[in-house]
Amino acid sequence: MNDERELGWLRLSDKSQLVLTTGHVFQHQDYGMFGENRAIIPRRAITTVRLSWQRSRGVLVLGLILFLASLALIIANQMNQPEGFAFNTRLFAVSPSTLSLIQYGVLVAGLALIALFWLHKKNEIQILGGTGSIGGTPVNYEDAEEFCLLLMGAGKKPAPVAANVEPEPENSPKTTDPDWRL
Repeated sequence: MNDERELGWLRLSDKSQLVLTTGHVFQHQDYGMFGENRAIIPRRAITTVRLSWQRSRGVLVLGLILFLASLALIIANQMNQPEGFAFNTRLFAVSPSTLSLIQYGVLVAGLALIALFWLHKKNEIQILGGTGSIGGTPVNYEDAEEFCLLLMGAGKKPAPVAANVEPEPENSPKTTDPDWRL
């Protein structure tokens, strides 16, 4: 009889859990009225376990664009503008206080996006089997690392100790001795 015990679990940000047992890895996702998803991968069928984190390049690019645009607006406002270049036209009229508010608002938004790039990392765990995969975004990266170690068999629990074997007495004859006889 196969006794399947739970070894560990990992909570994901979409309110699902990965559950590791002695024989399988389970994931159940409930989408309410839109359905549910259940996946089971036998441990012997796991081919790859991937745990990754990355920062968003799009947030960095948008933050740098806003930052450089605000600097260009501030520098252009501080310099003497040519006669043909003015912010007051028939279609577009902006008061100096509104222009200043826009300049500094874009500067703050650009700096906030750059700070968000440095402070926010997207984590992901993915377990690939022969015919499918399970995974998602873990709530805690350290818990995900521990789960992966459990999954790969290098958990915190020590390996079971073999039966105590008594050491051979030193005065007993060795089988490698050339003068040994039966």
